Amino acid sequence: MKRRSPVIRTIPLHRDLKDAIMSYFIEFHIDMRSQERIFPMKRQAVDLYLKRMQKDLKFKIHAHKFRHTYAKNLLRSGVDIETIRIMLGHEDLGTTQIYTVLGADEALERMKRIDVKFVKMERWCKTIKPNTTPSGPRGI
Repeated sequence: MKRRSPVIRTIPLHRDLKDAIMSYFIEFHIDMRSQERIFPMKRQAVDLYLKRMQKDLKFKIHAHKFRHTYAKNLLRSGVDIETIRIMLGHEDLGTTQIYTVLGADEALERMKRIDVKFVKMERWCKTIKPNTTPSGPRGI
């Protein structure tokens, strides 16, 4: 689904990354006010590059995986899902939730970190012994 108007996103950048981008602008004489692409590489070229790397890496890698990894790392660091939604540029929180699905091991680890206390249920539950005498069809 294509958007009718371009989406403008504001993302925070680490100071070192900002400096590297500024150096790139200076080195290649790029006007920061220009509407042209900053990096002359399209998504398909990145996908092709990563596909070639897969042989050496011995595992599959896709550019979109970086978004998922970024979202999961934010979640693991304790960033709330609404902030992650904003950082990924999603309008719908449901879309963000796709990126932040935790595995059972991760969910259990989070539960351990918040120190949930489990209470033995025997104190509140009365033990019921099963009825051993059949009453009616099939012992019901």
